Amino acid sequence: MQARGGQREHGEAPEATQTLERALKLLVAFRADSKPLSNAELALRTGFSKASVSRITHSLVAMGYLDRSADQLRFQIGRKSHLLGQAFLCASPLEQAARPIMQAFADAHDVSVALAIPNQLDMLYLQCCNSCRSATLRHGIGSMVPIGLTSIGRAWLSAQDLDTRERYTRNLLSRAADAKALDMALARAFQEFQSGHYCTALGEYQRDAFGVATVVEIGAASTVMGLSFGAVSVAPDLTHIRQVLARALIEAAAALKQACQGLGGAAKHEPGET
Repeated sequence: MQARGGQREHGEAPEATQTLERALKLLVAFRADSKPLSNAELALRTGFSKASVSRITHSLVAMGYLDRSADQLRFQIGRKSHLLGQAFLCASPLEQAARPIMQAFADAHDVSVALAIPNQLDMLYLQCCNSCRSATLRHGIGSMVPIGLTSIGRAWLSAQDLDTRERYTRNLLSRAADAKALDMALARAFQEFQSGHYCTALGEYQRDAFGVATVVEIGAASTVMGLSFGAVSVAPDLTHIRQVLARALIEAAAALKQACQGLGGAAKHEPGET
């Protein structure tokens, strides 16, 4: 609705803003480890109609933010989108502060280490460091993993206030293939975090892989992020993981917090929104 003089009522987003918001949401649907996506797949991920997705992808291709795949039927991130991501990483003080600490942990313990923030019902990797050996999880910056099935998601969720935790839990359970099993796993994770300040996940998201995570408050805004390590192992030594590696991770989180003092925090998340 428009008021006199063509001005919109308070709270209504201008059409241009809505169009931009939709375009950005569509770009976010492409994950770091994602294959090219069709209009139908993008409609499923974003909740937009196929007609809307078709218009947006056409515009983004024309502007260089998306490219058509070899079959001309699907789309992938384009050069301009890559340039934006590269510019962010090069200018990010968080990347410069976090990487040395994370890489040292990865090399010392032969694991992959990740730092992540929530994105809807996933955790988005802001930084990821792998050991030089092959038997580690090979996620990268921009990867997204589910909150409910991973240690990094469970640790972040465990650190939230009760209202936020319950809001996310309701949304996670409403979308779970096995809500009862997930509810029990989250309850165990909350207890584990309360007693040891870390959470574990053993083969629940990726077969023969384990993950351990805690949280770290980053920057002047004390933005809560998840910090995790993980590796591929058929029979991990759980005693060593809990008594040695989990404690080392908590120490690394403290060092990371110290290194990031004074940095600007990440944008606030919208609790439980999808």
